[in-house]
Amino acid sequence: MPHSIDEAFTALPLRSLADAVDASLLTVHENKFYADTAGTVTTQQRVRLHPVFTAVSVDESSGEFESMRTLAPPVGRGWEYLRGTGWDWDDELARIPELLAEKMRAPSVEPGLYDLVIDPSNLWLTIHESIGHATELDRALGYEAAYAGTSFATFDQLGKLRYGSELMNVTGDRTAEHGLATIGYDDEGVEAQSWDLVKDGVLVGYQLDRRIARLTGFERSNGCAYADSPAHVPVQRMANVSLQPDPAGMSTEDLIGSVDRGIYGVGDRSWSIDMQRYNVYHIDQKPATCTNTDGRRPISAQTQYRCIGYAASSSSRDTRRGASILPRNDVRSPASCSPRASDPRLKALVVRCPYTCSVVRVSRCPIH
Repeated sequence: MPHSIDEAFTALPLRSLADAVDASLLTVHENKFYADTAGTVTTQQRVRLHPVFTAVSVDESSGEFESMRTLAPPVGRGWEYLRGTGWDWDDELARIPELLAEKMRAPSVEPGLYDLVIDPSNLWLTIHESIGHATELDRALGYEAAYAGTSFATFDQLGKLRYGSELMNVTGDRTAEHGLATIGYDDEGVEAQSWDLVKDGVLVGYQLDRRIARLTGFERSNGCAYADSPAHVPVQRMANVSLQPDPAGMSTEDLIGSVDRGIYGVGDRSWSIDMQRYNVYHIDQKPATCTNTDGRRPISAQTQYRCIGYAASSSSRDTRRGASILPRNDVRSPASCSPRASDPRLKALVVRCPYTCSVVRVSRCPIH
């Protein structure tokens, strides 16, 4: 049994199943001292890792190729993460050759309307882009328009904008264990905290720094100021943003089993989103069918597809999101600014789009 990620790489039966493999490890070790004239003095150390392993297979006769990448998220942990604390590397790496071979044989999806069950390994990005960036108040006010864009979640929509069903609750959080945006104090000396962004499906909060909070009448900042050096003024940036589970909801297996004609999307591959966050398009890394046939309810996803893209949009005359997100038990995006410092109970979620229909349009990946 391998005892580390490097030993697990060596043990993989990839020679006959993959034509190329690569591995990378992004590491950050940050020590920051902060002091201000209000009397706050802090010293913080933060460590972050993002390991990635990818295998590629090429069909020499047709020239077609596919890749399979690990789903392990970046986390606020040290080297113990690569030794198996917080992620089962042995299991994931052992399954890559089989999944890659299956993907090479897999058919393309038939374009059409489907129910989607979206795993957090894909959903994190949708939440990051459509909720995380959209609820940065400096962006919603137009201060980032010349650089990163604006937001449909404008300040006049606070308390009015319906993001999703009453089951949808989303928090901003700078205290989540092992989150990439987790701190003790932000770069304006504000203590880390957790707060609601979406409550019962309605926009109820924003991410703030001190300046934006003062300009807009909020009592205080919620600790979202970042500075990349002592020479630069802090700017407002994203916290960990997470969809909360419904305590009375389904297991992942029951959620998949409740779908008559659908797709279970796992992993992210590529994405596109407009500057106001109105329209999104995401491609899954290893989607699979979850279809009810002859009254039999599958307990897990079945046939793998090559890859799929799913899109959601809102009308230009209506600032509501085009995708209504319906969380269940076992359902959440991993903590978010990055992804995935996730609760192991939280595994998947159904997306239905738009408000008046029950399905999402799915298309083939442009490559396939």
